[in-house]
Amino acid sequence: MIIYNNDSKENVLNTFASKIEDLINNNLIPSSELNKYKALAWRKEHQDANKIGLKDYWVQYNEKSFKTKIDYQCLEDYLIHFDKEKRTFEAIRKNILNSFLRIFRLENIIDENNKPYTKRKLINYLKNLNNNEYEDFKLNIYTWSFNIIKNDLTVCNNIREYIPILLGYFQKVINLSNDFINSVGNNAIEQDEIENNSNKFIHNDVEIEVGTVHSAKGQTHTATLYLETFFQRGYGNYESERLRNQFLGVNVSTTLNTNITSKEKIKKSAKMTYVGFSRPTHLLSVAIHKDRFDSCLADIDRDIWDIIEI
Repeated sequence: MIIYNNDSKENVLNTFASKIEDLINNNLIPSSELNKYKALAWRKEHQDANKIGLKDYWVQYNEKSFKTKIDYQCLEDYLIHFDKEKRTFEAIRKNILNSFLRIFRLENIIDENNKPYTKRKLINYLKNLNNNEYEDFKLNIYTWSFNIIKNDLTVCNNIREYIPILLGYFQKVINLSNDFINSVGNNAIEQDEIENNSNKFIHNDVEIEVGTVHSAKGQTHTATLYLETFFQRGYGNYESERLRNQFLGVNVSTTLNTNITSKEKIKKSAKMTYVGFSRPTHLLSVAIHKDRFDSCLADIDRDIWDIIEI
């Protein structure tokens, strides 16, 4: 646990990198070119200088180095939310194909290598069938795209009618994807940031990727640094305050039952820290301001946490 103050917060990454070096030198982290180190934060930045975001720890962080991958909650949303600035059918065609791939994932349809289908693999599969399946598919995509551009509201039902035919090519029927196919759009969007690796902090031979917690979903790191950041007000403003009991070993359900008014904020903070904390294989580090550490976590178990003040 790296404890910083207002003057030392920009040294947190250096401290994390130095700790990694020490552990490698003492054979507690294997020395390998395959090692992956990452520093994560929930919020990127805030307009208020008194609210800490990722950029307060590392001013070189470049938000534009991330792109957004979007999954919609239902088929209808894929047909509504597309790039309407495009002058071709490219955007809506891409969304239709992505909705089919989402259905494939829900129905556990995989290719011959036991991997999820991509758009290219789907098209190639249809091309290799024997009864003009691909030509029908291509014509349907064109017709649906054209009608969606014209705001034809019947298109979604037409696609719903076609889906059993498409699944039949893979010897499947609608099962686990039923709710996705038939639900009414609610404009809810799941967004995942995908990092393009330009945000790298380098200290000697240690290279640390810096990004948001969202960008690290599904990843595994050799060492992970979780940087607390401001998130709204309610039972504290930072993870170290909102999850003070959990750092001290109390089950989160107990905290939720005794803090009704801030329950949703506590849940969000717990989910976010769980994603961040569950990434590393060898070293988990957390950066916490000294004021919050002293007021909330002074009694933390030092047999579990190595406290480093900078």
